[in-house]
Amino acid sequence: MEAIRAAKRRAYRTQLSTMKRAIAKLGARAIPGNTKLGYALKAWRKELIDDLGGEENISIQQRTIIECASTTKLMISSVDAWIMSQPSLITRDRTLMPVIIQRQQLVNGLVSMLSQLGLKRVNKEISLSDYLSEKYGEHDDHKSRSSVHVNKPAPNSSASHPVKEKDSDG
Repeated sequence: MEAIRAAKRRAYRTQLSTMKRAIAKLGARAIPGNTKLGYALKAWRKELIDDLGGEENISIQQRTIIECASTTKLMISSVDAWIMSQPSLITRDRTLMPVIIQRQQLVNGLVSMLSQLGLKRVNKEISLSDYLSEKYGEHDDHKSRSSVHVNKPAPNSSASHPVKEKDSDG
């Protein structure tokens, strides 16, 4: 039984090392975009970019930190999955497994990267015309134009005929 566990640990370490090498060499390109993991990382990266004010507000330095943060997040998730599959987190010497300390180092690195990017959400700057077209559905392009107008009652509704209020005096 112990031999099987040791073999599984070696296989996992080999897979983890292979993944780390691929990510170090290829970055985010090492993860196929058509997998669940690829979609999840793309979504996380997009949310992070949106929180920083959108694509047009991101510098190349920020983009590099975002790429490093996304691969670090991937490694943390992989290590977390492996840790949770272990029967115990304590070694025979009654100490924590070394991988837990390494995981914490990865987490600290991720927190540092996110801190460098900024922890507050940056509002995306948009022009008044973009805001109005987004808010009320009117587009400048020649796609479908909405015939609905704000604050204009429908032709046959009771709102098109104003109701006179009675005087309260009598």
